[in-house]
Amino acid sequence: MNYIISLTRLYAFWLIFFLVERIIFVIRFWDTITENGSSEVFAIFQSALRLDASMTGYVLIIPVLLWVAEIVAGKSLVSPRFLIAYQRFFIGLFALIGAVNLNIYQEWGAKVNYKVFKIFFNYPYESTISSLETGIGLTVGILLFQVLFFGWLIKFFIRPTFQLHPWFIRPVLSLLVLGLTFLSVRGGWQLAPISQSMAYFSSKPILNHAAVNTSWNLAQDVTNNLAGNVGEFHYLPDSQVDSILHMYQSGDSLARTEILTNKRPNVVFIILESFTADVVASLGGESGISAELGQLMQQGVSFTNLYASGDRTDKGLIAVMSAFPAQATKSIISETDKQEKLPSVAQVFKEQGYQTAFMYGGESEFFGFKPYVLSHGFDHSTDKHAFAPEDQNSKWGAHDGVVFKRFKKQLSQLKQPFFATMLTLSNHEPFEIPETPRFPGTDLPNLFRSTAFYTDKSLGAFIRSARKESWFKNTLFVIVADHGHRLPKEKYAISESQRFHIPLVLFGDVIKPEFRGKQLPVFGSQTDIAKTVLGQLGLDGSRFAFSQDLFATHPDRGYAFFDWDNGFGVISKQGFTSYDNAGKRLIKQEGSTRLLPFGQAYMQKVFATYLSY
Repeated sequence: MNYIISLTRLYAFWLIFFLVERIIFVIRFWDTITENGSSEVFAIFQSALRLDASMTGYVLIIPVLLWVAEIVAGKSLVSPRFLIAYQRFFIGLFALIGAVNLNIYQEWGAKVNYKVFKIFFNYPYESTISSLETGIGLTVGILLFQVLFFGWLIKFFIRPTFQLHPWFIRPVLSLLVLGLTFLSVRGGWQLAPISQSMAYFSSKPILNHAAVNTSWNLAQDVTNNLAGNVGEFHYLPDSQVDSILHMYQSGDSLARTEILTNKRPNVVFIILESFTADVVASLGGESGISAELGQLMQQGVSFTNLYASGDRTDKGLIAVMSAFPAQATKSIISETDKQEKLPSVAQVFKEQGYQTAFMYGGESEFFGFKPYVLSHGFDHSTDKHAFAPEDQNSKWGAHDGVVFKRFKKQLSQLKQPFFATMLTLSNHEPFEIPETPRFPGTDLPNLFRSTAFYTDKSLGAFIRSARKESWFKNTLFVIVADHGHRLPKEKYAISESQRFHIPLVLFGDVIKPEFRGKQLPVFGSQTDIAKTVLGQLGLDGSRFAFSQDLFATHPDRGYAFFDWDNGFGVISKQGFTSYDNAGKRLIKQEGSTRLLPFGQAYMQKVFATYLSY
C-alpha cells in the first residue's frame, strides 16, 4: 500500500499546485472573468480537475515506472531525494510556464503555446520585450513565489516508498499503479481520450481558458505543431467546402465603381502598427487621437467595416501584401519554403514595370519579414540598420517620424511609376516616442493613446511634405492597420469582432473629386485590398483567390473572416459568429446561422491551402 499512498500524495500535491496557479490567473483577470457575474467562477475549478489530473499523470510516468521496477525487483531503487529533485524540476518548469502565460494571455488573448516558444528561440530579445514589458515585476514575483513555496512544500508529500511484497502480489500491485496512472493521463474510461474540450463549460472563452491546464495545453500544442496539424481545422467533407464557399460568395455583385482619374498611378501602401478602429473617431473610436487620419478619410475613400485577418503583424503583412488569410495556429511568413509560393501585389506591380520598395524601421529579419520581402518583388528594402542609433527607441527600431521622412525621400528617388510599402512600429510595446506623450500617465492605455497620436501626427507630416513633390499628384495612398489591439479600451476578448476592426483609407489626388469623403459600409478584410486596388488599375487579381473587390461587391454580400490562435470569426451585414476550435463550440452567434458553416469551410480551405504550399 505504500506505493498507492505515495502516488496519492503526489497527486494531491500537483492538484494543489495547479489550483494555486489557476487562482493566480483568475485574480489577475478577475474583472474580465466576472464581467457578466461571478456565478461561473467555481465551475472553472471543477471543470479543470480532469486536465490537471492528466498533466499530473504525465509528470509521474517516470517515478511510476521506477516504482514498478522496484516492486518487481523486490529491492529499493527510488530514493526520496531523487523524487524531491525530480518534482522540483517540474515545479520550476510549470511555474515559469504559468508566469509567462499571464503576460502572453494579456497581450494575445490566448494561452502560452508553441508559437510563443518558436518566436522566443528565433528572436529572444524582441519576444522578451513584447511579452514582459507590461508586467515583468509581477511575472518574476509570481515565478519566485511558486518555485520557493512549492519547492519547500514538496518535502512534506514524499516519504520512503519501498516495501517488500510476496511474489504473487507484485504483478497485481504493478498493474494497479500503472493502470491508475494510465487512466489519469487518458482522462478516464470513456471512448475518446482527454482533450481540451473536456475542460470547456462556458460560452465565454476566458472561463474555458482559465479551466484548461496551462502546461497540458502547451504540451499538446507543441505536439500538434511538430506533427504538422494536418487535421486540425477539418470540419467538413472536402467535397462540401467549395460548394459552401461558392454559395455564400457568389450572388449579386456590382459593376466595379471606378474612383481613379487614371490607370497607372504610383501606389503607396502605409501599414500602421496596431492602429485599431478604437482610436479612430469616425469608426466609433475615441476622439483626439487620430485627427490626421480623420482628415485623410474626409478627403479620400474609407471603409467603415474593414477587419484585420489576424491578431499579429506577421499575419497582417501577409494578408495585405499577399491577400492570404491568417492561419490561426500557424504563421506562413516564418516558413520560407511556404511563403515563397504566395503571390504578392509587389510582384504584380513589378511585372507591370513599376519600381518597388519596402521600408520598415524595425528588424526585417524578425519573423521572416526579410525573406518575404526579398522573394516577393521588392527592388529595394530598408530596415532599422539604415537608421542612426539616436533615431531609434530602446527596443524595436527607428521612430515613425524618422522613418516617414526617409520614406518620403526614397519615394522622390524612385523611378515612376512606383509601388512602395512602409510598415510603422511606434505604436507597439514598449510605447516609446521621442517627444512628450500627448496623454499623461504611465498606464498602458494612455501610453498606447500617446504612441497612436504620435504615429498619426507623423503620418500627417509625411502627407503634407509629400504634397510638395512632383510625384504626389499621381499617387494613390492606401492606409491600413496591420491588426487591431486590446488597448486602449481593454474590453474586447480576442473572439470579439471589435478586436479586429481597423481603418482602411484610399487617398490621393488621383481619386475623382466626386468620391472624396465617401465612406463605404461594405464588409471586408485586409485580404480584399489586393483585388480592390488592382481592379482600380485594370490589373488582373485572379491569383489572389481569397480576395474580393470591395468596389464590385454588393453591400449585402461583403464579409470579413478573421482568426486567432485557435478559433475564427465571420462578420457581415447578416450577422456575426465566432467559434472556438479548441473547445469545438460556438462562442457567439448573431443573425444568420449560415455564417458558422461558411466560417468552418473558409478556415478549412485556408489551412488546407497553407498545408499544400
